[in-house]
Amino acid sequence: MEAAWHFYELVPGQKIREAVQEEFFSADVIHGAADALIREGIQNSLDAAAGGQSVRVSITIGECKWRTVVPFLEGGLEHFAVLESGIKSPPIPHAPCRYMAFEDFGTTGLTGDPKQYLPLPNIENRFFHFFRVEGRSDKQEDARGRWGVGKQVFPKASKIKSVFASTVRSDDGTHLLMAQAILRAHFVGTQCYQDGWFGLPDREQAPGVLPVADGKTQAEFRRAFQLERESEPGLSLVIPFLHEEITQTEIVAAVLRGYFFPILSGELEVAVKTDQQVVRLTSSTIEGEIEKLEASIRDEMQPLIKIAAWARDNRGAIPVLPAPSADGALQWSEEIVPEEIRKGVRENLQTKSIFGLRIPLMVKPRAPGKPQRPSHFDIFLMRDDKDTGRPLYLREGIIIADMRGPRARGVRSLVIVHSGPLAALLGDSENPSHTQWQKDGSNFKDKYFYGPSYIKFVVDSVAEIIRISTQADDEEDKSLLADIFSTPSIDDEEDDTDTVEDVNKPGKKQVVPPPQVPTGSRTRFVVQRVEGGFTVKPASELPSIPAKVRIRAAYDVRRGNAFSKYDPADFALGELDVKVDGARIMSSQENELVLEADTQEFYATVRGFDPNRDLRVGVNLIREEIR
Repeated sequence: MEAAWHFYELVPGQKIREAVQEEFFSADVIHGAADALIREGIQNSLDAAAGGQSVRVSITIGECKWRTVVPFLEGGLEHFAVLESGIKSPPIPHAPCRYMAFEDFGTTGLTGDPKQYLPLPNIENRFFHFFRVEGRSDKQEDARGRWGVGKQVFPKASKIKSVFASTVRSDDGTHLLMAQAILRAHFVGTQCYQDGWFGLPDREQAPGVLPVADGKTQAEFRRAFQLERESEPGLSLVIPFLHEEITQTEIVAAVLRGYFFPILSGELEVAVKTDQQVVRLTSSTIEGEIEKLEASIRDEMQPLIKIAAWARDNRGAIPVLPAPSADGALQWSEEIVPEEIRKGVRENLQTKSIFGLRIPLMVKPRAPGKPQRPSHFDIFLMRDDKDTGRPLYLREGIIIADMRGPRARGVRSLVIVHSGPLAALLGDSENPSHTQWQKDGSNFKDKYFYGPSYIKFVVDSVAEIIRISTQADDEEDKSLLADIFSTPSIDDEEDDTDTVEDVNKPGKKQVVPPPQVPTGSRTRFVVQRVEGGFTVKPASELPSIPAKVRIRAAYDVRRGNAFSKYDPADFALGELDVKVDGARIMSSQENELVLEADTQEFYATVRGFDPNRDLRVGVNLIREEIR
């Protein structure tokens, strides 16, 4: 076989580049090598979808004999055996080769002139950008990727830092094969080399390597790695000598964790194969496959799937908010959430129903001649008392895993940005591993008018909409959703006096006038659900120690204020299991506890309520008594 690996000598004056791009994909938010590989591979496949087709991805983990793979190592073995090249586990002669084949269908393949070696303006060339450039991408604003370094995850998954690409191109129907090894500068004999390419030497451009196009080599490669593709357009990537930690179980979990929404939406189907098992992930099988995952992943995914399925089925029928002003930086205000919408939010949270909202806006690029364009994003929510309240953000099906927005405790939510101007803006702001939106990113800074405000507006959307919708007016119950959100101090309550128990004279009430409180001084408390009850702790610093705190509880009612309709037959807090730390119980009267906190980190836990009834909890700081 004429095709072989080719490494070219480094010459004096040429910059030596150590391969560090893979470190972009070592962040804690990416669960491991399989997760990074799947995120990048499927993202590229979705970007290469041909004519709006749904994409099918086939992932095979297999093993082939040494005699089968060795023809495709010709010219490379002496480089792969050098420790300085960055390869820690060189191929062992005559040992089997464990590999992964990642194939996509319904895509365009690596289109473009394979003889292009330099970037050309206004020329889209997927082949060139995959094999011959780093840190640069020709993806347009409607693409999910931006940085051009994500492809490094493929050689990273290989013990010989290599990836083969076999492609059938939609533009000319040709079938091409080429490979690349991303190595560190290393010596073989007295000569210094760096990266290598598998293919044919370019007689017209030295140094240069061209892809293999002859049918015999193509057929041998397909047989060696059991490729599914024959003549269908698309791309087949083969990762030889696959690292052991990348397993079928890890890949299935990574697909479900990273791309459950496009699978549910019918944009994507994935099959993960071994000799023993085939796992098919489609819109009709995804819920069943999640049932088979380990408990921690299953419990994480099932509520998200429930919301995402509802979002898929109801996307076109959700209320639309008024667009915020486009005259300056985007800001949340009460005008954006009309009272009718607020009422719907409150009712849906109270009944634990899934619901959604669409938020329209205008995107204003700074580039001359580019007009502002309308766009939107959607949020989908469901009350879930077990959830931490951190929203999950998706841009065009990609989960932005490390985007940490403000919490709305007890509310599970998806913030979904579909393709369009807003998706382009947020995509420009993403870091290379697509796990954060960053206002200071080099692809984003100064590209849009008020660009950072768009990121904050989207990230804060769930918490702001719920805050605006549930903030009390004179006729509403101030603590109706106190078990979901941080609860306000007494400074936020409607009366300017408060009634407290006089612990020295039990049963006697004493009216205490309000103290002088500095402007903006607020103490807030967090109420968290626990099995059979709740825990209360401060969310901000108490103004002084010791501090008196009042806790009230009542079962929910369909209409009116739950606390005013408390029935003593329901429970008495003094008869339940009450545990406090950093505080002592001053009094216990029916549905009310008064504590004296001795530390800023106190907490109180109450258990023993009816698990079949919704519980409302109100907490406030008692003003200092005047003696």
